[in-house]
Amino acid sequence: MEVIYGIGRETNIKELSVSYQEAIRSIGYAKHHQMEIVEYAMLGVERLLYEVDEDVLKMFMHDKLQHLYSLDESFIETLQVFIHLNKNHKLTAEHLHIHANTLYYRLRKIEEALDIQFDDEKDWIDFVIAFRLYVASIKKDG
Repeated sequence: MEVIYGIGRETNIKELSVSYQEAIRSIGYAKHHQMEIVEYAMLGVERLLYEVDEDVLKMFMHDKLQHLYSLDESFIETLQVFIHLNKNHKLTAEHLHIHANTLYYRLRKIEEALDIQFDDEKDWIDFVIAFRLYVASIKKDG
């Protein structure tokens, strides 16, 4: 028997029903992501995205990433590492075992394909959210 725990935020007795609903959402999130324990307060943007219709998320992902799909697989791997290492160029190049110029070339190529600038805060946030949705959809489908 599988046990899943969902934990709502700490609250006073008058708002206990809110915490209960958060716990229920946490359980749904845990089931969707094959997790045993989810604490609602610890969820970041995930708690917003979990509430959004899946078709809307797919459209957002497609709108932001549609031109990325035409690039080589090495560009996808570069992005995964670049995001994971918080845009640290030196560590990303080292991790991928590529020259720094190769990394800069790939990043410029990605920015051109997507018509964004990684240095622009809005572009970066939109991109990271869309890319994480993409990675999650691959894990879900694959």
